[in-house]
Amino acid sequence: MESFWIYLNKRLEAVTRRGNLPKGTIPFSHLIKAYNLRKQDNTYPFSPSLLCKTQTKGYLGLKLGESLMRISKTTMMLFASLVITGIALARPLVMTERSVKLVCDIWPPYQMNTQYAVTGLSAELVKAVYNRMGITRVEIQSRPWKRALDMVRFGEAEALFSANFTSDREDYLYYPDEPLFESQWVIWTKGNTQIQSLEDLKGKTIGVVLGYSYTPEFWKFIKTYCNVEEVYNDDSNFKKLSLGRLDATVAEYANGLFLAEKLSAPDLRPQVGVTIKKDGLYIVFSRDHTDAKFVTQFSNELRKFKTTIEFKNLWEKYLGMRR
Repeated sequence: MESFWIYLNKRLEAVTRRGNLPKGTIPFSHLIKAYNLRKQDNTYPFSPSLLCKTQTKGYLGLKLGESLMRISKTTMMLFASLVITGIALARPLVMTERSVKLVCDIWPPYQMNTQYAVTGLSAELVKAVYNRMGITRVEIQSRPWKRALDMVRFGEAEALFSANFTSDREDYLYYPDEPLFESQWVIWTKGNTQIQSLEDLKGKTIGVVLGYSYTPEFWKFIKTYCNVEEVYNDDSNFKKLSLGRLDATVAEYANGLFLAEKLSAPDLRPQVGVTIKKDGLYIVFSRDHTDAKFVTQFSNELRKFKTTIEFKNLWEKYLGMRR
């Protein structure tokens, strides 16, 4: 770690270059916490007489003149330790000033784009849990699923939602114990088509989404016996199914109901007799940005929130009329 003496000089150069402080001063905010810590017992790491107002409105500074140059480096290191101690004591366990960057795909009703922000069942739930933990600055960006997954994998975002569990992702993601929701993935077809088993899909054109996990068994079957068309989102698959360009697609049950309703296509129907998988939908955290302790805290807070009336109202808002 560089000495605090070097740090002070760097800060001086930075503010001088910006031109908003007179040469030879640094912002008082860098010093005041340590100053206050020692104020009561009168053991200051520097003389109070060195503190002066600069001619720039709104700033207090420390005059870096001959007096400061006579302060020993040992004294400056003591000053640095006091600053660090003051900051540590002043901050709560979860810092209210912390901001997080999350990413998701557009996947209604769980996450949807509006003119101003990403909203939806999962988006509102995740924000509510962060807020309960004292973190109110939550930025959510929407990307195609594969791109969103890569952003978390390579440290461009702190977390991703709503994701199913796959063991290979645990190399770079933390999964909390508590899922956001439980979900069911089924085959969707048009009209009176009946699918009783995967065998009924042989020779048919199936739409899937690039980067989705589904199951290894399902992937193996359709790549062996079906014509597979990959797209970037479920919305595209449902449009193609509605136009007769697909024989079937796979989608999460609530998501499929929402998409069929959006297209005003009541003839797009789930084949509930053929469940591809039942799984949790999780928020997953980048191992580069998050530690296991925070993931546990988030999981516990999520579990508690799901027992509240706020969660019940959120569920009814998005899924009450569709389930």
